[in-house]
Amino acid sequence: MRNLALWAAPRWQIDARDVLDNRLQQSIPQSKREWLGLLGLANDLGARLDGDWLADALHAPQSNVRMAAVGNLDDTHLNEQLAALDDAADKVFAMAVQGLSRQSWTVLAEPLQARLDRDWHQLSAARCGALMHMLPRWQQLAYLLRRLDNDDADDYWLTLIAQWCQQQYLMVDPTTAKDERTKLLERVRYLESRGELQSGCTARLT
Repeated sequence: MRNLALWAAPRWQIDARDVLDNRLQQSIPQSKREWLGLLGLANDLGARLDGDWLADALHAPQSNVRMAAVGNLDDTHLNEQLAALDDAADKVFAMAVQGLSRQSWTVLAEPLQARLDRDWHQLSAARCGALMHMLPRWQQLAYLLRRLDNDDADDYWLTLIAQWCQQQYLMVDPTTAKDERTKLLERVRYLESRGELQSGCTARLT
């Protein structure tokens, strides 16, 4: 219906952006229906909310409103997108992942890996997997090897590395430099030669 209204608006000399701007001069929405109408129109028009409007939408009690608000964020809202990863609603989390996936790796690398360090053992398998898939392919391996080096639970991380290797096929990753890829592969080969990783892990990465 909203798309139909936007299509019909010019015929009736209605400027949809004026409608949105006029609504933003009024009070903050009090109902889910009002919020979804406002955020839906803003998203359709590519308009970004800011200030109290955005803050209130991101902290609304209704998960559908928070999801729409996260969908309204752009690449300049890195902190808000990262904060939305803590949302209890899976659909809000998924929307945050979708938005963060558009961020460049140079911007995302440090905060994403720090979050994985902090929350790894508290995250559900689905959420942990979603965050890992945001890392470039070889960076996923680099992360697991770093955790192996820095944590005490060697068997736990070796098991994860072995499982990760067995899941790989056609390692496409334009982000990680060739020298780093070579070093990571050599580390896997070394662990395999020592019997710490099962045979075939290296072959899956070449």
